[in-house]
Amino acid sequence: MKGYRLSKALQDHNSPPKMKQFVAEFDVMCARYELSAEEADAIARADLERLYELGANPYLIRFAFRDKFER
Repeated sequence: MKGYRLSKALQDHNSPPKMKQFVAEFDVMCARYELSAEEADAIARADLERLYELGANPYLIRFAFRDKFER
């Protein structure tokens, strides 16, 4: 299923503070979720469009990167 591991990582880190924790432990987290280099790069750069293209659930993207949507 395209984007499953990526969506699982976003589900488990579904808020900006949790996503900051993910980034702080980046190598460990990428290994835990078996993310590809491309998926890991999209998370590291908070490239929301690329995350979507890689199959991440848009609902999960929005919650994991909520600070990108708030005004």
